[in-house]
Order: sequence, then C-alpha cells, then structure tokens
Amino acid sequence: MNKIKIWIVILPIISGWAVLSKDPDCKKIKNGEFYFYPPDNTGPFKFVRKDSIQYEIDLQTKDTSIWKLQWLSNCLIKSNFISITKELPKEMIAFFNDHTIYLEIMEVTEKYYRFKIIPDSLTSKLIYTDTAWFNPK
Repeated sequence: MNKIKIWIVILPIISGWAVLSKDPDCKKIKNGEFYFYPPDNTGPFKFVRKDSIQYEIDLQTKDTSIWKLQWLSNCLIKSNFISITKELPKEMIAFFNDHTIYLEIMEVTEKYYRFKIIPDSLTSKLIYTDTAWFNPK
C-alpha cells in the first residue's frame, strides 16, 4: 500500500518533467514555405523546404540559394551549400562550400518557429537565433 502512495506522488512529477523536457514537434516544418525577416533589413526571404532540399529566395531580388539538408534528429538539421543564382565573389562561394551550418529548432508554434544557427560545429560559440514565420507578415 505504501508503494502505491509513493507512485501517486511521484508519477505526476515525472510526467510533468517529461512534458517540459520534450523537444518541439518539428514534423510541421520539414516541408513547406516559411518567411524570414532578418534584423539587418536584408531580404525578406522565403524558405521553400522539401525535406532534404531548401531554397532560400530573396523576395526583393529573386536571387535564390539552394541548400542540401540532412535531418540529424527531429529538430536538428545539417545544411550544406549547393548553389546560388546570384554572381558572388569566389571567396564567398569558397566560404559557403567549406562550412557546414547546423540549424536547431527551439520552438514551433501555430504562427512561427524559432531556430538557432550554429556554424561548423554543434559546440561552436558563434550562435545566431531568429524566427521564421508560416505566413508572410
């Protein structure tokens, strides 16, 4: 009987912790169109994601970059540059080709998802966070 009382007390605590520590449901963002508004007023951009390929379209100039995506887990993406329609300096193309970008989804809501960009290594200290929207603003 005492064991039952202990479980009655512990089970809600364990259940609550499991809900709080749960990763966001990223299935909603594996495919679709998303809108990104950088704080430096470049863009806006539309991301068109088709599971393992992402097109990043500058909505002002229509320049488009293409990225290969590898889903490492439910909410962690490894991305590598494939190409861009805009003519870029050779050094910039070399930079894109030499670096891997990790994208970690931190939160998914009805209107947007929040993400973290981590260059080259998941242990990198250089981290950028922002928001992508499901509909244009």
